[in-house]
Amino acid sequence: MERRRTWASFGLASAAGILASVGLMLAAEQLIAIFFPALDPTGPAAYICIGLQGIGIGILLGSLVDYYPSIEGWLASSCVLARLLVRDDFQVGMGNAIELGLKFEVHFASVFAAAFAVFLIRGGGLYYPFFVGMRYLRFKMITAISVVGVALGVAALMVVLAVVSGFESDLKEKVVGTNAHAILQKRGIDFGEHELVMEKLGRVEGVAAATPFTYNEVMVTSRKNLAGVFIRGVDPKTVEGVTPLELDAGRLEWLEHPERIPIADGPRPARPAEAGEGSDFVADPDAGEVPMPGALKAGRARARYTPGILLGRELAENLGARPGDPVKVISPLSEDLGPSGPVPRSRAFRVAGIFHTGMYEYDAKSVVVSLRASQDFFGMGETITGIALRFHDVDQAAERCRDILAVLDGYPYFTRTWYQMNKNLFSALKLQKVGMFIILVVVILVSAFGIISTLIMLVWEKIKEI
Repeated sequence: MERRRTWASFGLASAAGILASVGLMLAAEQLIAIFFPALDPTGPAAYICIGLQGIGIGILLGSLVDYYPSIEGWLASSCVLARLLVRDDFQVGMGNAIELGLKFEVHFASVFAAAFAVFLIRGGGLYYPFFVGMRYLRFKMITAISVVGVALGVAALMVVLAVVSGFESDLKEKVVGTNAHAILQKRGIDFGEHELVMEKLGRVEGVAAATPFTYNEVMVTSRKNLAGVFIRGVDPKTVEGVTPLELDAGRLEWLEHPERIPIADGPRPARPAEAGEGSDFVADPDAGEVPMPGALKAGRARARYTPGILLGRELAENLGARPGDPVKVISPLSEDLGPSGPVPRSRAFRVAGIFHTGMYEYDAKSVVVSLRASQDFFGMGETITGIALRFHDVDQAAERCRDILAVLDGYPYFTRTWYQMNKNLFSALKLQKVGMFIILVVVILVSAFGIISTLIMLVWEKIKEI
């Protein structure tokens, strides 16, 4: 049974293994695309599929030749690796290098296991090699230490990479959950046609939701403290579909209906709807509410309520504010002139709720108001800063942004994805992962050289007996 390899048998088995490997790979991709389109390419099911393909290739190779097809199996597995590289456009990074290596190893091990089983079933002789191997399988202390060193090195590599990958994945979920998947903005020109643009965005494939927003820097003051923050104006009707806000207290709808915000201290002021026909509206002077006679409410005038504002959890603790408390927003951007120059613009708001994202920087430096309140405060009219977008697949944000720009004919519009907005953070994580990988690979190589040197010494000691 244990015949030697010839050029003819090698060529036949190699060609059959390569063709069968490529054919099975392409067929599996088509079947998965038809019957399991949502299958995760890095999930357990994908590796099981690769393993089954390897078993089939191993059975084929073991049936074609009368010897153990080691080189032929390696060539067949290399074709799988080549196919995966073609799928990724030959772009190899930390994200897909582990996937490529694991799938190659799964296919390679499956081919060899199946070919070995066929070799045994067809009468492959292993008694004498097995007898000799067992006779000299005596671990010395140095061998055991080397083996344990390699095992620990591999375990450390897997654990460290898993921890870093898990941290990156958790951070990505928090960033994507807090921010939009992408934003659409306009260069140097007032973005006033956003409603028409949003209608076009709704027809772009892959876009799940869109909402307009404004973005500025201001100072927020309370009765106890002050802080510099980023203020974001949102549309309460559509913002939940793009960047959901998790509230600890209050309600998002109070941004649209500030008259429903309860007063933190003291009785709730009477509203025009609650007051009698001859009554005057009882305003809260600290919050900047404007008293209006009840007789003017019949179409001629309308009481102005203090607009609502949402504070981040850490910011609310810093300001000592809770739902219903008044705060004041101050912006240095103003066209009003005083005796000494521009006069900062300020306006009173009432805390409508407290939100949290799980990220300190966002919770300590962010406030949210309604889009209309933001436009009124900054004198923007009907213009906005941009449109926040959410996609069905966050990993395809760059491709979807290219589709959007194609629909809008490019300039003056431009897009930024969630990765571009947080590029420094994720680049640092990637660099850290690469550094850890290199250090741990060096540790494994040192342990591997220890095993190799030990085995060479043992072979030279037993070479006469063998």
